[in-house]
Amino acid sequence: AQNKDWMVSRSRKEEEKAAAEDTLGMDTENREGELEELEAAQRFFADTAAACKDKADEWAERSRNRDEELTGIQQAIDILDSPDARKLFTSATATFVQVSDTQTSALEPVYAALQKAAKSSHSPR
Repeated sequence: AQNKDWMVSRSRKEEEKAAAEDTLGMDTENREGELEELEAAQRFFADTAAACKDKADEWAERSRNRDEELTGIQQAIDILDSPDARKLFTSATATFVQVSDTQTSALEPVYAALQKAAKSSHSPR
């Protein structure tokens, strides 16, 4: 009877050990997968943090340039609005004013030749 109880107890303990080993194996696999996910998340965070810093630096540079441009524009307006400048403009005998702007494209002669050929062949294509 003792031998039978011992065998049943041993069998039960072996089943428990096998179940514990299965659980340990699954937990180990899960842990490895979670560690990989953590490493990927940390790399993503580092990349994102670096990108954000770069964007902040670019924004600061653009803002600084914009402020300099606005300062330059305001200085030009102040110069042109000064009493001396007004006096100079009113006493000037000649002024230069741009009347028109003409730009020719390198493709205009080609377009004209195509139009002429289409007209002579009576074809709009």
